[in-house]
Amino acid sequence: MYGMPTYVDMFTPRQLLALLTFTKWVRNSHREINEVEKEKSQIYVSFLALILSQMAHYNCTSSLWYKEGMLSVFIEGQAIPMRWDFAEVNPFWSNVGTWKYTLKQTLNILRNLNNNSSSLRKIDIVRTSATELPYPDEFFDAIITDPPYYDNISYAALSDFLCLA
Repeated sequence: MYGMPTYVDMFTPRQLLALLTFTKWVRNSHREINEVEKEKSQIYVSFLALILSQMAHYNCTSSLWYKEGMLSVFIEGQAIPMRWDFAEVNPFWSNVGTWKYTLKQTLNILRNLNNNSSSLRKIDIVRTSATELPYPDEFFDAIITDPPYYDNISYAALSDFLCLA
């Protein structure tokens, strides 16, 4: 079938089984954490889902092997490229693309954000038309929009890929 691939087309059966098994355990951990830490359970599970999402970037049929490790499917931008071949990684190993690697990577990012939190200001995200903002003129320092890329970037395929958890 021609057209944009679905998430099933982007993973081998082995990769899909591994990612869906991790997804099952993330969901199970939510139930277990919720029994003990109800207020913080969503935070913990969101953290685990971030790790799983990052892991999926390296465990698909568009991942590459480069020198001594895997490259993310999105190494070339926000598109899912067609590849003639791909590399696979053992998700229980400790190199790039594994649970252990993405856990360490995500923890480093969160530590850096925490260390720099004094310089962060409150951020409001509003989803609305950029032509009719519900704020007075000169209210913002910057307005960031996502221009329409039409058929250049398939948002549906990207959202299927990134929202496994």
